[in-house]
Parts: sequence; C-alpha cells; structure tokens
Amino acid sequence: MQDAFVKYTPALEQADPDFDRHLQTVIEETKKYEQSSVEAEGLKRAVRDAHAKGYGLARAEVEILAGLAPEYAQGVYALPGRHEALIRFSNGSAHAGADALLGNPVGMGLKLLGIDGQTLLEDEPDSHTFDYALINAPIFFCNTVEHYLFIQQLFLHFGAYVGKQGQHQFLHDWVTGKDTLAPEDWAWDELLAFLSILQRVHPVNLLLST
Repeated sequence: MQDAFVKYTPALEQADPDFDRHLQTVIEETKKYEQSSVEAEGLKRAVRDAHAKGYGLARAEVEILAGLAPEYAQGVYALPGRHEALIRFSNGSAHAGADALLGNPVGMGLKLLGIDGQTLLEDEPDSHTFDYALINAPIFFCNTVEHYLFIQQLFLHFGAYVGKQGQHQFLHDWVTGKDTLAPEDWAWDELLAFLSILQRVHPVNLLLST
C-alpha cells in the first residue's frame, strides 16, 4: 500500500478561534512555574516546565541527502548538504530529581544550524536555525493547545495525585479536562495515547544508547 500525498491548502488547517487566548494562558502558566521553580526545585535556578532535567549536550552534523522524492524535498530538505547541529538529551518530567522518580519518557532536542529563511520566533527571526522536539515514542498525547491547558496542569502538579485515589483523580481530570469539557469532547484519545506511551517506553541510558 502506497502513501497518498495531499497537497497543502489553507482549507486543510482550521485555526481554533481561541488559539491566541489559550496560547497566552499556557505561556503565562509556564512563566509562573519557571519563576517558582528556583526555590521549589531546590537548585537555586529556574527549570523548564517540561524536560527540566538535561542529561547532556552533543555537537552533531546532519546530512540532507540528494535524490529525495519531490514530496520530501521541501523546506529544510529542499537542498542536499550538511548542517552543524546541537542535541540536548533530557527527561520528560517538569522536575529535576532522581531518575527513578521522574519516569521513563525522555526527549531529544535537535537544533539545526545554518538554515536559510526566517523563523516564526518574534525575538529571533534571523537565527537561521531549525528545531526538532522529539520523544522516545512514535505518538504524542496532546493535539491542541486547548487540551494542553489542562494537561500542562496535570503534569506540573503530578505529585499531588498520590495513591490509588490520586490515580483515579488523575484519570478523571485528564478525560474531563478538569471538569471543563462537555462529555462529547472528553479527551479519551489523548489519555489513551498517554497510557500507550507509558506502556511502550522503558528505562534507557540516553548517553550510552546513542
């Protein structure tokens, strides 16, 4: 069975009318967490609200191969060549404690250098970089910024869901969006994706397995 490529048109992507408002809420919550983390994490410095614990940085080189099919030879892949790159290995948690307490999902941030064109970042449009954010699973558990409004809160306060009752409350809060979603909009797909990731991933030493 061959993949059928669909040419992009604006009609394929329908923007959420509340996207900007929801995005601003997520940004403000992220800032609030990072500011409070200076004392809360006990490190005397701020940490990220996800993938807070870094395991290491590595220099790399990424080669764009020649002869790609036209469907793939687009964007950063349009021209063959080599790009210097940086890689950050991290744990997916919002905390920076012992690995045994943080869970198995891990990530790899890949930054390509020397990329032509402007970025979408208002504060560094001419950085000539391109970023990939990757995790050790083939799927992700959040489809919209509306979902991330409550999923972000679940992860930031994950430690509050202790014991069997806490686990049940966590599942309830996820599916119902912390009681903000109508039953027909409950986030079953997102929850099942998250549970699938937990089943798929296993402890791994990122530096010894790359």
